[in-house]
Amino acid sequence: MKSELIIKEIFHISRPTYHNLAEDYQAGISTLEALQSQVTTTKQHGSMIVEDMTGKMIQFVKNVFTLKAVEGALQMDQETANWPILDEFALPFDSIKYNYKPAPLPVFYKGELIDPIHTNTALNGSIVEIEFTVCHWKIKDHDTFQASAEKITILRLGAVHHKTNYKCPHVNNDKDQPEKKKIHQDAQDADMSSSKASGSKTK
Repeated sequence: MKSELIIKEIFHISRPTYHNLAEDYQAGISTLEALQSQVTTTKQHGSMIVEDMTGKMIQFVKNVFTLKAVEGALQMDQETANWPILDEFALPFDSIKYNYKPAPLPVFYKGELIDPIHTNTALNGSIVEIEFTVCHWKIKDHDTFQASAEKITILRLGAVHHKTNYKCPHVNNDKDQPEKKKIHQDAQDADMSSSKASGSKTK
């Protein structure tokens, strides 16, 4: 039996500070907890709800790579060839790049797809709406629940954006300055009237 490579991106959303959105978020948490309680049949289970000193958060998962339909072809698709990779992962990536292709998390802002290299920066602290599926596995005496992210729509950008460690043009390059300024201006103009937001992404 051939094994399949599984690399997952894990991120969390936390309770928004805005009152109306916070109520919607708490209702979502309660619904997911009730779902888990009704489905599980074991005493112990892996939850998609995690908690720390800031409160309860929803943990989301997204597979980073998918198996190509035709394996072994010595040619990369454009997405794979341009995928940003940390230097420390360059060699492992070389070993899989012909058999797997990246499956970037689809993140949208104002109807535009955000390039994968900018998603960490764009999502940090933002108000978002997430479309996801709930997966459940029962292995022997253990139930596991997972929220698999399908699509993220940014409703309002966060006030602070931290740099990522991915290889990309330096943020101080003149080429990047207009885009950087525009994304902050868009954050000020974003409409907060929508009540569909489910939370804000945290690291």
